[in-house]
Amino acid sequence: MSVFRVTAPAKINLTLEVLRRREDGYHEIASIIQTIGLFDVLMFESSDLLTFSCDIKGLSNNSNIVFKAAHLLRQVAGYSMGADIRLKKGVPVGAGLGGGSSDAASTLKALNELWCLGMTIDELSSLAIQLGSDVPFFLHGGTAMVSGIGDVIRRLPSAVPKWILLCCPDIKIPDKTKTMYSKLSTDSYTGGLITRKLESRIRNGGDMPGELMFNVFDEVAVTNFIELQEYRKKLYMLGLSEIHVAGSGPSFFVPLPSEKAGVRLKSLLGNQEDWEVFLLPIWTSSGEHELL
Repeated sequence: MSVFRVTAPAKINLTLEVLRRREDGYHEIASIIQTIGLFDVLMFESSDLLTFSCDIKGLSNNSNIVFKAAHLLRQVAGYSMGADIRLKKGVPVGAGLGGGSSDAASTLKALNELWCLGMTIDELSSLAIQLGSDVPFFLHGGTAMVSGIGDVIRRLPSAVPKWILLCCPDIKIPDKTKTMYSKLSTDSYTGGLITRKLESRIRNGGDMPGELMFNVFDEVAVTNFIELQEYRKKLYMLGLSEIHVAGSGPSFFVPLPSEKAGVRLKSLLGNQEDWEVFLLPIWTSSGEHELL
């Protein structure tokens, strides 16, 4: 009986520009996304039935995106058997880090192999975008330029710097993605030039200057949620200036020149009781899996 163990990495947005809101309600974006060294772990075991469980009780149900991904793949492939899927969360939930999307992408890839379906990445991508705008990116991972509604992916060389300090406040935002995008106005829209400039710089082996790291939610999030203003103020008081929201928040990340530079900062911030702090490397692949 085959068993797969898969690591599903989190992500940050080095840039996130919203270009416009389409007539169908979706937003077109230009974004450079980077996987980071923070993971969920999924186990997949051959079974007659399709079952799912999670170590966080509230996520252990069939409305979870992992079960939805498995069900969609089985339905499209016309596959009659199932799998027992177990998820262990390491990525904070609802933090802007794409944990659920990464889990869904890992599920598509793992079950494609476990079930010997032979589907291509392009075929899996057409399913991934039905599950969420970040899911197609996680089929690739590493560093990538993402455009359209998240469905157009261009792989990039690994970005610099190699380390980040990630701060995850314990703030729950109901229906977060929809809520945050509803806060945008036409004044928030940009043309994608910042993202294209950073893409060119990464392709040519350059670093990432502060003026090219931009997230439309950097100001939108702290303007609309007073708690985030207090968290960002704490980071400023430590002398940090390049502070960016991860995804649509509420997490923040700070790029670092080295692991050593983050050790003291992590120690200082780790004493805060109402947030999690991680010192993490940039991750260059879409995750790892092994046959047990």
